[in-house]
Amino acid sequence: MNRLAGELRCVQPTAGSGREAEGVEWAAAVRCEREGNDERSAERGSRLAVHPSGLRRPNAGIESTSLRPATQPQALLAFNQREHHLFSHELFDNYGFEDIPLNRDIFIVDEIYLGDYENSMLRFFEGAEYEHVGYVSYAAARAINNNSIELSWYAERHDRFHEIAIILSRDQFVACVGSWQWDEKPRIFVKSEWLSNIYLRTYSVFALIDAADVKKALHDGSITRSRLIKLRKGIDDLSEKYKDISFISFADSLLLKSNWSVGDFKSEYTYSPEVFIYLAGEIDAIYQSILGLKTYAVIAQGSNEYYDDALLHISPSHNHICLNSLGVPFAQLMEIEGTARKAIKAEIHLPSDLYMDEQYFHSLKFKYGFEKKAEPSNKYQAKMMSTPSKYYYTARSVVISNLGVEK
Repeated sequence: MNRLAGELRCVQPTAGSGREAEGVEWAAAVRCEREGNDERSAERGSRLAVHPSGLRRPNAGIESTSLRPATQPQALLAFNQREHHLFSHELFDNYGFEDIPLNRDIFIVDEIYLGDYENSMLRFFEGAEYEHVGYVSYAAARAINNNSIELSWYAERHDRFHEIAIILSRDQFVACVGSWQWDEKPRIFVKSEWLSNIYLRTYSVFALIDAADVKKALHDGSITRSRLIKLRKGIDDLSEKYKDISFISFADSLLLKSNWSVGDFKSEYTYSPEVFIYLAGEIDAIYQSILGLKTYAVIAQGSNEYYDDALLHISPSHNHICLNSLGVPFAQLMEIEGTARKAIKAEIHLPSDLYMDEQYFHSLKFKYGFEKKAEPSNKYQAKMMSTPSKYYYTARSVVISNLGVEK
């Protein structure tokens, strides 16, 4: 029988051997009449995914049947885990969940390519040309927790550098393998549904716009009811131009949110973060013209647990508004703002009118030649992340003049 995704062999169970119970939870039995006489059975068997722990489970599209009793006359096509593991060749480097290398380039791959990838590499080790198997997503592991891995996922690498922080839970991890001797980066094989979800789920950009020197304006009596009503009308008119962004306003501040998705072959990549830079400038102009107050903006981007919901939910009674988001992204905005306030007070850096989380900042499409990494930054601790993050603080005019995207 050809070697496919491991050494498949027909075994004839014998009474009392205990083979029927071995790995029952994850095992998939594929019938064959005689050894090597059913190529289709071998093909199905070749796509069995084998976890490094030794447990077997069928992949998507595999027909799974119960293990047959010892008296069954047909043999069972199965892996003998004690005799073979996937990626057991000495040139493979196998990484356990806790051993995945941090802060280096890795690939995320669908589990359906486990067998094909191993076979391709085995041929490569023997002198054949390198074959590209399946599709890969670029990523880097940042931290490993008890039941999850914090990943930086690079959703877009051609038009912009778009990094997204995502979480891979232990139960969605299948295997991790590479080959340093052949300059083959580690590949994390993951459950198919999880991989599809990160492309199709909804993500959001969040912004906090806050007016400066409000306390002084209140003491001076320059904030009046008529001006606040005029301000509200100005925000109403502005929101008409940006119907894909939600506006939640107070007299002296606004919360903004927009949804986007990475998309796959059948859907569109809808990320346009630059609009928030231009929008912050328009809001600032409204505040200055009506209240005489300058504003600053804090902007971040991240995942959203309300996958396919609208930007806002308003109850039928109109007295409940839900932003269709967890509070974590807004807490992140507050952490950036709070850290910046302390830094300004401690004279670590001067005030600015634009503060941006590093992932959002790096995802902006800048003109060629702009040294974005040279812009000033400061560390802060983001919620849900084990490692410190950075925010960039700079003049809005500097960013706008260097954007490679028109308004």
